[in-house]
Amino acid sequence: MAMPRTAGTRRAEGEDRPLFDREATPAAGMQRRSNAAGLSPRATRLRTAMSTFETVVRRTIPRPLRNWLRAPSRSLRVIGEEMAYRVGVCPRVVVREDWSFRCHPTVRRALLQQLDDPAQVTELDEFIRTCTPGMVLFDIGAHFGAFSLAAIRYGGAGVRVFAVEPSPFAVRLFRVQARLCGPFDGVTLLTAAAAAESGSHRMLPVGVVAFGYFVTPSDDRSDADLTTVEAVSIDSLAERYGVHPTHVKIDVEGFEASVLEGGVHVLSHPDGPSVFLELHCKILREHGVPPGLPLELLEDYGYCDFREGGRPVSPEQVAQSEAPLARIVACKASEA
Repeated sequence: MAMPRTAGTRRAEGEDRPLFDREATPAAGMQRRSNAAGLSPRATRLRTAMSTFETVVRRTIPRPLRNWLRAPSRSLRVIGEEMAYRVGVCPRVVVREDWSFRCHPTVRRALLQQLDDPAQVTELDEFIRTCTPGMVLFDIGAHFGAFSLAAIRYGGAGVRVFAVEPSPFAVRLFRVQARLCGPFDGVTLLTAAAAAESGSHRMLPVGVVAFGYFVTPSDDRSDADLTTVEAVSIDSLAERYGVHPTHVKIDVEGFEASVLEGGVHVLSHPDGPSVFLELHCKILREHGVPPGLPLELLEDYGYCDFREGGRPVSPEQVAQSEAPLARIVACKASEA
């Protein structure tokens, strides 16, 4: 179950206006568009000056700092939440009737947004239903660790969690949550991105407007805007730690197919793990990837039971759906 995403979505009325969040437009192009729009020479000069100013800002101010400047009220809110945490404010969140825990204030805010979404609540319930003693979870795109914490809470003795998350902001808050809910001996947290193969990966930090998410850029970005992170594959993760996962959760903002390609050995195993896949159909389409492709890859690996919200669904249905997102549970054997 993913935390709410705001990157790439339309701003609601009254939200902060992101500053310098687009590629600078050359002055000549700005002039042509201004003329076509019928703007006065003064207005045209003003737009050109603003374009030049934004270009200078993008080239001189590091993206992490720009991310904080893009949404001043949200940035101040995060700073306030961090100050509250440092003086001991850790409010309790009730996730289910039998599960509550103390939270960093920023994590609490994200969790409450998540718990207000029935689809995400159903997704977590389906995951919890499969948790068993001794389970091994690969939490790919762990963010603040909701699935990891659920595995520890409901899996019982011997649970092992291997969480992969590229955002240092999210990794720090994951560690805070592990301390508040722990101690846990079975959690391994990697500051890394999952990919088709191990190595490195270039990612775009979105900042506090999206709870610190890192995403794969959909367009050309300057080197200064991108952050290089370690890349690991599902197969390399299993080999590194000498484990075979029973559960794999994947939430990677449109990078699903590449992550699945990196798990051919683990996922092709006859006792392949249950896969909890957050399929970002809209982002996949924007990247030119058919939304059904990740499920077709899973079919190639021997998965035959696909469910969304507890109901059977086929790769063809997912590919034809206009929904921006699908939360899929994939298993080797049908539960019907």
